Amino acid sequence: MKKLLFSSLIAFSLMQAIFAAPALQDLLPAETVFLAAFPDYASADRNLKSGVIGGLWNSAEMKSFRVKIEKGFEDDILGNIKERFGLEIKEFEEIANGPVAFAIVQGKSPEAEPGFLVLIDAGKKTFTLSRTISRLERNWKKNGRKVSRTSVGGKKFISLIGSSGKQVLHLGREKGLFLAGNDKDLLEDLIERNSGK
Repeated sequence: MKKLLFSSLIAFSLMQAIFAAPALQDLLPAETVFLAAFPDYASADRNLKSGVIGGLWNSAEMKSFRVKIEKGFEDDILGNIKERFGLEIKEFEEIANGPVAFAIVQGKSPEAEPGFLVLIDAGKKTFTLSRTISRLERNWKKNGRKVSRTSVGGKKFISLIGSSGKQVLHLGREKGLFLAGNDKDLLEDLIERNSGK
């Protein structure tokens, strides 16, 4: 009887691993040309700071180089994202409660622009995720940006419309997974893979 109970407990504890959601990088298409993925975003920062690379990065010898790189990244990359899309990256860092992935996907034709995808697992912070997306939509409208509601893979998304009249950014969620990208087809395929279809 004890063996049966013990075996049942082990099998039950492994069920979660068997039926677990796929890793974020497994959801991406084969045409992905660049991927930056963190299995656990919250611990990645802690591990980086406490590791050898973090020690080197934070050392006094690297200070001038580090300050220059960090300032360039904040001004050129994060500043460009904020100016172009009105996105505060810190808001999305707060909802990251698990894996995070950023991918660049090759366009369908040689002259097509590459697509980008951002995936953030909010885990138990799905309510915060919904509020963040709603607040972003309100801020876009308040600042005079054109916004539309779109259906992507049967899910409600908001789309930022650029000055050319084309949709330039789609944001939404599927359960606790935040999705953002510039290509609706890529997002639909991703949602389909995530739902197991």
